[in-house]
Amino acid sequence: MRWSWVGLVAVVLACAGTRPELETPGPANEVTWVFRVVDPGGQPVSGARVSVWRAELSQDNALPGMTDAKGTGRVALKPGRYAAEVQARGFVTAFRTDIRIAPDSKPRMELSLARTVPLSGRVVDTEGKPLNSVWLRFVSSTVATPLVQTSSDTQGQFTLQGVAAGEGLLYASKADWSWHRLKVVTPQPELTIVMGQHSSLLVRVVDPEGRVVPNSRSFVKPIDRNVGISHASEQTAEGTRHLRLPAQRYRVSASYAPASGCWWDRTVDVDVPPGQQAEFTVSFEGVSSAGVWTGRAVTPDGKPLAGLVLRATALKTPEGGDLMGECMTTTDPDGRFELRHPLARPYKLALGSMDGLRRKMGVAEQAPSGPNGGPVVFHPPGALLSQPE
Repeated sequence: MRWSWVGLVAVVLACAGTRPELETPGPANEVTWVFRVVDPGGQPVSGARVSVWRAELSQDNALPGMTDAKGTGRVALKPGRYAAEVQARGFVTAFRTDIRIAPDSKPRMELSLARTVPLSGRVVDTEGKPLNSVWLRFVSSTVATPLVQTSSDTQGQFTLQGVAAGEGLLYASKADWSWHRLKVVTPQPELTIVMGQHSSLLVRVVDPEGRVVPNSRSFVKPIDRNVGISHASEQTAEGTRHLRLPAQRYRVSASYAPASGCWWDRTVDVDVPPGQQAEFTVSFEGVSSAGVWTGRAVTPDGKPLAGLVLRATALKTPEGGDLMGECMTTTDPDGRFELRHPLARPYKLALGSMDGLRRKMGVAEQAPSGPNGGPVVFHPPGALLSQPE
């Protein structure tokens, strides 16, 4: 049987009546959402601006509304889930994400605003001179309270508008100056924020005998704030000098090589003050070496593991959590190895291939052995390779 296009369209239209009716555009589908904005005492707030948008869309699609003398406003919305932002002079900006508009309903909601508190002050350098164009941000510890920000004027003065009462963090930043973070509880009298320029940090390394290690290398990592930090370093006979450091807390890591193929690493936290040439010493003085560690790498059935890279990594101990060590060598044709001056603590040992793929062939765990150089049995994480006898 042949069907004409007209017949097909008629059938489709007839079947469409059995499907759920889709939302059609137009005022007929809109519901008037009535909102009332009040202060902490329940009194109406007139002139409050309300922006409301569908929860699945961005705030760029918000519809505006404003309260009258009775604190009441209205916005025509189609059924769905919505979020809203409420702003009024002298009050903290509030957000609501729980607005639901049902079809053919008469939704009403009361929105309560908290009053703002003053937060102002002055930004100066270490000599007391005013600093202009300092960017200031206050982040309240209250959930859903928005961040407020401003900048200092030519006299270093600033006033933050829309601050909520209670505890929060005040951040101050300016290019080429050390950023500042201050814990404050609002309201409070005017603040004075003292900012310094970037600092430098010279890190020396001292060996187990208390002697300065010449040309030692070290690395620093910011702990408090990592965003926007780009410092340089230079090598000197005394150690590494780290330049252009904002004042804050850093994690300093330095190494000492007691012998070829072995490294000891120590990590220490250091506070760098603003605008200073600070110095710090990472000391290995008094650290014990296990001497020479000899052994023979074998499979569980006693076959030698020859021509493999042996990496020994010191395990952490409660009394030496900031101190780590690592040694590397290559096993000989009989599987023998020698590690010179590892730390005196247990180690994790791993045998790997020499093909550049870093394939792990066997693992073991042992403390440095005695002078007899006994066998160290490696158990395979995968396929264990051994040299034919």
